[in-house]
Amino acid sequence: MIDMPTKRLFLREWHPFDGGSADIRFSDTIKYSEDIVIDNDRGIAIISFDPGRSEWNTVMGIFRGSLYIYDYAATGTIKKLVLTDTIDFHPVGINFFRNSPQSKTRLFVANHQRTGTTVAVFDIDYDLYQAKYITTVFDNNETIVSPNSIAPVSYTQFYVTNDHHYLARTRPLLSKIETYFSMPWGWVTFVDFSSTEHQIVATNISFANGIVMTPTGKEVIVASSGHDAVYIYQRDSETNSLSGTHETVHVNFDHSLDISDPTVFDADGRFLRGLTVGGHPSIIKLVQAVHNPESVKAPSWVAEIRRGAGVDPAPCPAAPQQPKFYARTLYQSNGEHFSTSTTGALDSKRGRLLVASLYGKGILDISWKV
Repeated sequence: MIDMPTKRLFLREWHPFDGGSADIRFSDTIKYSEDIVIDNDRGIAIISFDPGRSEWNTVMGIFRGSLYIYDYAATGTIKKLVLTDTIDFHPVGINFFRNSPQSKTRLFVANHQRTGTTVAVFDIDYDLYQAKYITTVFDNNETIVSPNSIAPVSYTQFYVTNDHHYLARTRPLLSKIETYFSMPWGWVTFVDFSSTEHQIVATNISFANGIVMTPTGKEVIVASSGHDAVYIYQRDSETNSLSGTHETVHVNFDHSLDISDPTVFDADGRFLRGLTVGGHPSIIKLVQAVHNPESVKAPSWVAEIRRGAGVDPAPCPAAPQQPKFYARTLYQSNGEHFSTSTTGALDSKRGRLLVASLYGKGILDISWKV
C-alpha cells in the first residue's frame, strides 16, 4: 500500500495509450462489479456484479447478483445472461474453461449465497444468452470457506482462493482482526468435482485474492491483498500440486489478477508479460467507500507485471524496483474519474482494457489503436 503523499500525486485519470479513450460505460445497468473475464476468441466479456454488495458482503461485513455479456469487439452492446436455475446467486470471482474455440464454454462462479459460500458451475450459450446450471460445489466449509477467485484447469477441475478463514457474517470480530491485521490465514484449494477431490495446495496467504493459471499450465499466480504482493508458484501438471516455495512480486496496491496474452511465454512456459493486476491504492478510502459508496471515491490502479527490467511511465510507479520483475501502469486515478477498481481485463490484440469497480457504477472501457 502506498503512502499518503504519493497518493496525492494521482491525477484524475492517467493511462499510457496515446490517442486512447477512457470511458465509463453502462453506469445505468452495472453496479458494484467484482470481476470481468474476457473471451478472446469471441471478443466478448463476461461481467459479474452484485448491486446489493453495500448491504452484505462476506469479506467486508456488509449483498444479489447478475452476469452480463459485453460484446465489445463487434456491436458494443451489453445483455444479461439468463440463469436456467433459481439458485441464490451472489457472484464474486468468475472464470471459464473451453477445450477449443468450437467447444462448450463452462463458467465457474464464486457464489456468496446466503446459506453458505460455494462455487456454482454453468455452461454458457452465447447465442441464447443463457447460463445453464450444472452443479454447485461445496464441502461443508472444510476447504471451500470463502471462495474469491477461480482458475479452471478442465471442465471439472479448478483452483479457488479462500480469502478469509473467518467470515464477517458468522465471526465478525475475528474476521475484522484477520482483515485489518493482514493475518496470513488464506489458502488455495484444488477441486475435482468429478471425483469429489478437494485438496489444499497453498497456505499462509494474507487475503488470497485473484488467481490465474498460465495457459502453459506451468505456473499458478496468486494475489495476496493483505501483503500487497503477487505469489508465483510452480505447478505439477500431473498431480495439480503447487510448489512449497514461490517467487514474490511486490506491488503498491491490493489486487486481483488476469492473464491477458496466452501466447507470451518463454521456453519453460513461464509468463514474460500479460499478467494484469487491478486493485486499490488506499485501504482507508476503500473502507470509507464500503460504508458510503455513493459519495466516497477511492483511487484506482491497474498494472501489467512483466519479467525482466523496465520503467513504469506513470506519475506514481506501480511497484518498487525488483531484480526479476517490473510493473507497467495501464490506468491510474485518484477516484474522481473511476473509483474502487478491481479486475483489469486486457485484450492487447484489439486494444481494449476493461476494468471493474467494486463500489462504483459501470465499467471502465479503455480503447486505443493497435
